[in-house]
Amino acid sequence: MSSEEILHGIKAYHPPGDVIELRIPFQGRKGALLGYYSDYEKLARDAEIYSQTREYPGIYISINPFNPVLLARANNRTQKGAEGSKADDILELRWLPIDADVIKPVGISSTDHEHETGLAKAVEIRRW
Repeated sequence: MSSEEILHGIKAYHPPGDVIELRIPFQGRKGALLGYYSDYEKLARDAEIYSQTREYPGIYISINPFNPVLLARANNRTQKGAEGSKADDILELRWLPIDADVIKPVGISSTDHEHETGLAKAVEIRRW
């Protein structure tokens, strides 16, 4: 995914001025790369760079804003071994992600029927 596409996604969730966490867990061991960003273009570029390697199992960008004081930990950059954030570090819950996937062990894909069931549940939740 390009940094332009990532930036578009960031802006869909965050107005200017939010502090956003970038979290990149290490493969097969504890710890992560963490960063706090107020520069959305820099965040998008860093996320794109890290996504080009298979070294990391995932790259996560927060959808809710973080306390700006966290910029003191890693200001518009990532660092290894950074202290992780806590729920208290989130300023407000603007978005509530809901996972409607079928519960299965990691690495086992859903069948077509299970996928359709998950989509139907997501529609039901949205209507509610």
